[in-house]
Amino acid sequence: MTKEELEGYLAEGLSLEQIGVRMGREKSTISYHLKKHGLKPVGAKYANKGALPKDVLEAMLDEELPLSEMARRLDRNISSVRHWLVKYGLWPLPSGKRRAEARCARELGLKRVEMDCHHHGRTEFILEGRGSYRCMKCRREAVIRWRRNAKLRLVKEAGGRCQL
Repeated sequence: MTKEELEGYLAEGLSLEQIGVRMGREKSTISYHLKKHGLKPVGAKYANKGALPKDVLEAMLDEELPLSEMARRLDRNISSVRHWLVKYGLWPLPSGKRRAEARCARELGLKRVEMDCHHHGRTEFILEGRGSYRCMKCRREAVIRWRRNAKLRLVKEAGGRCQL
């Protein structure tokens, strides 16, 4: 594969897979030759989006936003946000509002308490046997998922249909 051939395909906007089909090679082979000639594939999957500004992250921490909301607002994934928080010395986060509410409720001996869930907003939490509070709606959804998967496993074990 010559550099000129590859440059021509890239100029057409072809992906690694499309170039591979035209040349009768695997996309990994095409990738190898691109790197060998110092070329970059079209539409690289994981392009570096650059650093997150420290002042923006500090402002979001002041708002007490969860990592998921920070990631959504910054158009990044949670691990990228956490990476920059660690890099700026802002991680680990101080104890959150919900954690403080849970500690207070536990000290008062409350089995049920109303707190903010990341998925459902303000809702009822229950103290579980392991000593932590869990959103009742999240717990209910987890049970439904488990039962659905258990049913699918049983049907699969039975050959794809009911034995009765």
